[in-house]
Amino acid sequence: MSLLEAGEVKELGLHREAGLCHDLDMEFIAFPVPDGGVPASTRETMALAAAIVARLDEGKAVAVHFRAGIGRSSHRGMRPRAFRLGSGDGIRSHR
Repeated sequence: MSLLEAGEVKELGLHREAGLCHDLDMEFIAFPVPDGGVPASTRETMALAAAIVARLDEGKAVAVHFRAGIGRSSHRGMRPRAFRLGSGDGIRSHR
């Protein structure tokens, strides 16, 4: 899953990422989040979180990437959400 915005994908030369994942039989999900920001839609974020939990429950690996680990990943609002996702707290109650 990529949290990069379209401009970052272009700037970093990652325009082939989705196709390469497909070629390797990997699912690719683009879920753009502004650097230093939070997702625009709580509903879409919760749906995505539920989908990630479902994949983990199926024994699948999930990888999430962003740019440099200093904007989206370090945002004080994103870390608690990641911990809640990892623990399942709040995810199942929103189903």
